[in-house]
Amino acid sequence: MMKSSLIRISLIFILLVLFIPNLTSAETKTFIKEYNYQASEVDSKVSSRAIALEQVKRLLLEELGTYIESHTF
Repeated sequence: MMKSSLIRISLIFILLVLFIPNLTSAETKTFIKEYNYQASEVDSKVSSRAIALEQVKRLLLEELGTYIESHTF
């Protein structure tokens, strides 16, 4: 009786180990955005890059949010 319970528990554990990774596997998704910042005369090279980086991050976060929202159950 004890041996059959141990075998049954072992079998369930083996099945869980085999099938759960398939349920939790994730895919890699890459987001690429291009952004051009039109610098004015008062902008320096450093401030232009900082502003452009901030803007492209905002655009990527918006796109990522839309993607996650559309793929969430």
